[in-house]
Amino acid sequence: MAEIILRAKEIPSTGLEADCISPDRFAGRSIKEIEDSEVYAGNQVEKLGKYFDVHGEKADKSTEIKIVIEGDCFRVKRIGQAMTGGEILVKGNVGMHLGSGMRGGKITVNGNADSWVGMEMKDGSIEIKGNARNFIGSAYRGNWKGMKFGEIIVHGDVGDNLGTCMLGGKISIHGNAGQFLGFRMQGGEIIVDGNSGSRAGAEMEAGRITIKGRVEEMLPSFKKEGNKYIGDLSENGKGEIYIEEG
Repeated sequence: MAEIILRAKEIPSTGLEADCISPDRFAGRSIKEIEDSEVYAGNQVEKLGKYFDVHGEKADKSTEIKIVIEGDCFRVKRIGQAMTGGEILVKGNVGMHLGSGMRGGKITVNGNADSWVGMEMKDGSIEIKGNARNFIGSAYRGNWKGMKFGEIIVHGDVGDNLGTCMLGGKISIHGNAGQFLGFRMQGGEIIVDGNSGSRAGAEMEAGRITIKGRVEEMLPSFKKEGNKYIGDLSENGKGEIYIEEG
């Protein structure tokens, strides 16, 4: 597999929109052409090479490309957006919308991630070795179709609204989760090894949530059957929430 290495320089305080950082977008391009890829710094169109040193070798297919990103990229957004194959390894933190609309391939982050990881993800895998913020695997605001297939793993804690409007796939959290876990969930599976905030499964229609720790407060619109809750009955939902610590 051909490696293309991006070493971050100084990232602007306004952040960087860089959906060009993707095996699909790098496929068939020379290093010079990759350096000339367009990014947005605020409302200014700039070249990727202004913010990253680029090294590596050309490959014709996205499935033959591994992008290695070095440095703190917490203000770099949309890395791996809509990618269909190949691999991205981030050796540091990463910004919002990582892997949004992703359709295949693999993303690994050896650090923390901002919000909207795997938004409306259709397939592929994302693994975050640190923490992640809000709306992981969720639908974007105004839409009702979240993650459909694929897998997201977060080794640390996550924020609120994990799996909002989730349709399918699997999300595994090895730490704790915030409020509104699985809000309007319609399918798929969420596993939380730690604790969850309140309102887990609010407006849930289908799918399965397993919480191995405690839940701050369960909604009264769920029917308790042993350590399993069925609901959300206010939506005629048939979702299942399993709480191992009761």
